[in-house]
Amino acid sequence: MNLKPLKEDIPPTNHTIASHIDTSATGAQLDILVGGDDAARAFLGLGMGDSPVFGGVQLLDGGSIGVTSGNLRIDSDGVVRIYPEAAGAAIQVIYNGDTVYEMDTFGKPYWYMPGIGLVEYSNPGGFPGMIIYTEVEEELVNRFNFYNLGTYFRASYNADGATGALNIIQGGKVGIGVVVSDYMFEVGGTFKATQLHVDDDNTYIDKDGSNNMTFTDAVVGTRTLKQLGCPTYKYIKATTQSEGDLHLSDATYWAISKALIKYIRVITSSTNWDLYILQNDNGYSTDDANILKMKIADGVMGNANLWLDLPYEDEDDSGEVHLYFLDHTGANTADFYIIGEELL
Repeated sequence: MNLKPLKEDIPPTNHTIASHIDTSATGAQLDILVGGDDAARAFLGLGMGDSPVFGGVQLLDGGSIGVTSGNLRIDSDGVVRIYPEAAGAAIQVIYNGDTVYEMDTFGKPYWYMPGIGLVEYSNPGGFPGMIIYTEVEEELVNRFNFYNLGTYFRASYNADGATGALNIIQGGKVGIGVVVSDYMFEVGGTFKATQLHVDDDNTYIDKDGSNNMTFTDAVVGTRTLKQLGCPTYKYIKATTQSEGDLHLSDATYWAISKALIKYIRVITSSTNWDLYILQNDNGYSTDDANILKMKIADGVMGNANLWLDLPYEDEDDSGEVHLYFLDHTGANTADFYIIGEELL
C-alpha cells in the first residue's frame, strides 16, 4: 500500500502526512499522524490487531520509521540506528536462546560462538584490547588477554597475570615477563630450550645422551662442559712404518692440529735408529716449518718409550704428526704409538 495517493484525499487546508510512522511496542497498531493528531486512524480504518501490508512507504520531510520507544529506526539517510531501551542497557543479538552478539553503552562489542568460545573487545587491565575465552562443557574458561599498554603490546593467560605475559616492546623487542629491555629477546624467569643456536646451525649448546652439557662449533667440534676444563685424550697408532718421512694421523682418535705430545712408543727390530719430529709435511730434507726439525731420539737400540711433554702444531692443519725415522742398521720397520692432549 502506497501512502502518497492518500494525501490527495485529505483536505489540504489542515491535514498533512506525518513526518514519521511508528509501530508501537504493544502490537501491530499503526499510527499515522496527520496535522498533529491521530484522526487518520479512523480515516484508514486501522486499529489494534490489524496487520497491514504495504507495497512501499514514502518518507516525507526527512522522516523516519521506527518503534515507538525509538530502539530501532531507519532514517531517511538510509542508516539503521539501534538505541538501548534504557540508560546502561546493552544492544543484543540473540540466536536460539544464546546472546551471540552484544554491544554495551560504551560501544564495546563481543561475539559468542556456542560450543567454541567468546571474543570481546574490551579494556583488560584498564587498557584497550581484546579478551578471548574458550568454551568447555558450556563454561567459558581459559581467558586470554590482548591489550595495548602504549610502549608495549601484551598477550597473556589471565590466570598468570603479568608474570608469564608475552610482551612486544617498542623498538622491535620481545620480552616474556619483561616490559623494559635492552635486548631483542629477554625472559624474566626460567628459560628452557632443546638446543640453543648461536648465529648459525654449526654453533650451539646442547645436551648429550648422558646428560652432559655440550658446546659445539665448526672449529673445535663438540666438547662437554667437563672436557672444557680438563685435557682431551688423543692417540695415533701406526704400524709397519718404513724408514723416511712419516705423516701419521687418525681421523677418529686424533683429528687435531695442535697437541701436547706426551709420549711416543717405538717398537722396532733396528738396533740403531734416530727419530726427528717436524711441523709440516715438506719433509726432513726441506725442513722449512716455522719450528725446524727436532731430534727426539738418537742411536737407540730396539724398542723405546719417549716421554716428551712437547707442544706441537701441524702447520698444514691436516691433523697429522710428522716424523722422520732413520734406521742405521738396514731396512727395518717400526710401529709408532703417539699419545697426547688437545691444545686450542
